[in-house]
Amino acid sequence: MSTDSDILKRAERTPQAFAEVFDRHAGVVESFLRRRLGADAAEDALSDTFLVAFRRRGSFDHAWESARPWLLGIAARVAAKHRVTEARHWRAVEAAAARGETTSGGGFEESTGRLDAAAAIRESPRV
Repeated sequence: MSTDSDILKRAERTPQAFAEVFDRHAGVVESFLRRRLGADAAEDALSDTFLVAFRRRGSFDHAWESARPWLLGIAARVAAKHRVTEARHWRAVEAAAARGETTSGGGFEESTGRLDAAAAIRESPRV
């Protein structure tokens, strides 16, 4: 069985090989992210984590056999960035509310209508 280090070396030449690293570690990384961000944000953070890892696969320290610590480090940075972005968003919402501003359009009802329309389009048969 190949080590993660072997796979990442191979992935530098054959990018498709990176899928093996994803298959080995996605469950652990997702669990880590769920505990830090909650279920709603974990899926996006998981995608971001593996996108960063894929782009940086050439910088992996091959002295390590396992990529898990490396991936969890990336996931921790992604989670921290997510929290900063979320906090900034909520401060902006709070400031807008304090100024008496409301969201544009119909707010929740309009958003729900758009989501329903998008779902209907996805489910409609293609001709």
